[in-house]
Amino acid sequence: MVGLVVKPWQQVSLYANYIQGLQQGPTAPLTAANAGEVFAPFVTQQYEVGTKIDFGHIATTLALYQVAQPSGIIDPATNVFGVHGKQRHRGVDFNVFGEVIRGVRLLGGAAYIDSELTRTQNGINDGNRGPAVPKWRLVLGAEWDTPFFTGFTLFGRVTHNGPMYLNAGNTQKIPDWTRLDMGARYMFERSNGKLITLRANINNVLGKNYWDANAFGQLTLSDPRVFLVSATVDF
Repeated sequence: MVGLVVKPWQQVSLYANYIQGLQQGPTAPLTAANAGEVFAPFVTQQYEVGTKIDFGHIATTLALYQVAQPSGIIDPATNVFGVHGKQRHRGVDFNVFGEVIRGVRLLGGAAYIDSELTRTQNGINDGNRGPAVPKWRLVLGAEWDTPFFTGFTLFGRVTHNGPMYLNAGNTQKIPDWTRLDMGARYMFERSNGKLITLRANINNVLGKNYWDANAFGQLTLSDPRVFLVSATVDF
């Protein structure tokens, strides 16, 4: 990774970076002749430029990026899956975070992704959207430090994922989904001054059923409503 940050004004930062890294290789799907074969890690390249503006209690970031990486292809003649294709993602990310009023914090973001398959088997699917890449992703979360109970915080988060194609031919599509997560935490000190944090979360509060997918077209079913309880103890 190499990057540059410039601050033309005290509250404004401009940056640019280039990142090259390894990602876990795909596994051939069950429909392929070599089903279950695990491929070696592959290299991705990312270019990004952006800005961050600090308004004091609120900060915003805006980023433009391009990611290029290999993609999996099933050869129609042999039905063998291999990592011979290429795909490119260009996107815009906007994020806002901070304390809007005392005790109330917001964290939200929106992402637009222009995905394109740039090299496919015999060029048949060139120009199609990459599998499992939605056009839009939206997240909005909030935390509230309750005034009536010191150390007790409530929080919630809404996540929206746009519809996605499941295959390179863009003939199979899964619909968009929205999930609500909520929770609470309570922080207090022991007699020796060390903190204890108790957390209780509910993921998928409304019990929504939806499909999700990874970049290689493998479907996953949403988790049901899940209750999580944990404790963190400083010592």
